[in-house]
Amino acid sequence: MKRLLIVSAIIGLFGAGCKEPAPVQLEDDPDAFEASALEQADPSLDLKAIDTTGITPKDQERITGYLLVNELKYDDGGPVVRRFAYSSALFGDRSRPVQILTHIFGYFGVPVRSLTLNGAPMVVRPHIVRLRGLQRDTVAGFEYVQDLTATYQPNQRYTWGIQPFLGDSLAIPIQSPEELIVYSPAGGSIVSRDRALLVRWRGRGNLTIIVSAVNPFSDKPIPFLSLSPRVNREFGIVPVKVLSSMRPGTYLFTFILWNRYKIPSVALGSAEILVQAASVYTTRFALQ
Repeated sequence: MKRLLIVSAIIGLFGAGCKEPAPVQLEDDPDAFEASALEQADPSLDLKAIDTTGITPKDQERITGYLLVNELKYDDGGPVVRRFAYSSALFGDRSRPVQILTHIFGYFGVPVRSLTLNGAPMVVRPHIVRLRGLQRDTVAGFEYVQDLTATYQPNQRYTWGIQPFLGDSLAIPIQSPEELIVYSPAGGSIVSRDRALLVRWRGRGNLTIIVSAVNPFSDKPIPFLSLSPRVNREFGIVPVKVLSSMRPGTYLFTFILWNRYKIPSVALGSAEILVQAASVYTTRFALQ
């Protein structure tokens, strides 16, 4: 007997086409995605887009520190799929929030004595906290970056070497996921609201797809729905009941093939740290 999965599809209200939050019923087809509405982030925060971090805006609010290795691909229907890879690190100090009145917008980035990735030094730069509506960014300590575009490899072990100012040196490893390629929906394609959508990709492992509506005025994506296959068989079905609940407009599917875990603080004052290696592939399409 089939059961029903109730999903509240929350989409921001703007002209691209969004409805008020409404329950959506999905048949429990074994090929259908598990779907859940995303918590909405504080609108005053100018958070990084999920297609560059592989982390939802609401989770970015919760995270005070991270070690990331991300490969990014973006298919908007142009002649090539754009690609970039990087590593980023932040050790946020919970005792030093970036605060205006009683509102916390982020945390001060704590420096370490040295930080390397696979033996190569990472570059230190100012950690910028951006607030919407304010003309000036707030510099809040330090973060670390490294461009991996020319060297990133799937199924490779990456290890951060951390030498804090106090305590012993640490080696934090993670394995990059398989190569991720998305076949459907292709960038620039037109998807019908009246038919179930077959989604196809290549890449086994932990997979999440974030659905975002694109604001037609600012061209900024607003993520509102998470889709997860019950088993990653490199395909899945988005039922008509989901698609028909979304008004016509431009949307993004951001596929995130990820490995991640958390570790305790590693620097003075820093809190729990997310360690992630992810392949992030975003495809832009029109829904009609």
